[in-house]
Amino acid sequence: MMGPTHRLFGAVCGAAYGHAIGADMATIIMTASMASVFSHGATSPDMDQKKGWVRFNRWTPPIFDPLLAHRRLSHWWGLAVLAWFGIHTMPEHLQVPFIAALVGWASHIVGDAIFGKIPVWPWGGLYVGLGLETGGFIESGRLRVFGRERTVLPFGPVKLAMLLGITWLLFAPFWTQVAAQARDLAGP
Repeated sequence: MMGPTHRLFGAVCGAAYGHAIGADMATIIMTASMASVFSHGATSPDMDQKKGWVRFNRWTPPIFDPLLAHRRLSHWWGLAVLAWFGIHTMPEHLQVPFIAALVGWASHIVGDAIFGKIPVWPWGGLYVGLGLETGGFIESGRLRVFGRERTVLPFGPVKLAMLLGITWLLFAPFWTQVAAQARDLAGP
């Protein structure tokens, strides 16, 4: 999954989390934004490709190389599980932003499992995932026709589904209120 798709998927997952906890619109927007920030880049599992991580890896003994390589420890699903339990030791009123960040982190791992593979163990070894083509038609809407890559759709079906999902999740409370007011106006 490419960066922009990771961000969009993180936002969808964050908005879904906000709905699942019954949050108000401001909190849903916050959870979607936080999850998007933590779904790609230096604040995501792809931090293992950033200069700081690479520099840290150079300072560690070679025995840690299998843990610190790309798609190893930082892409391991077990970190998200450990973080989930760690967050739930915090006071309840502080948990929502941390869970929103974790949702973004976990969405990156799920996205990589769909468009690639993720490690079963933190040091690598066995990898699982669907292995769909990153940047392929499903994600980008581009096809190879007569030996040349051509844009068939402005964006892939996956992005379209995510855009529809985030639109629904962000506007569902509004439409629910409109429907309730319409029922009230219609009477018994």
